[in-house]
Amino acid sequence: MTNLKLTKHAAERMAERSISWHQVTKVLLTGTTRHTPHGMVTQIGWLSKALDNEYEALSGISVVWSEQSIVTVYRS
Repeated sequence: MTNLKLTKHAAERMAERSISWHQVTKVLLTGTTRHTPHGMVTQIGWLSKALDNEYEALSGISVVWSEQSIVTVYRS
């Protein structure tokens, strides 16, 4: 999953929102993924945050991706 290409749009949003590549990778590797009409969305679930304070910094970060690329990244 971390072999995904970063789109220009996603890179711009990461910069605007102060989200690092390390944070995106951590979310993709440890988060929960759900399928949506716009692609897959991966985010850290409440249980992960409750069990490990390290995930608190990832709280609210969502990564929207397709089979080949990261489409966008945002905080909710």
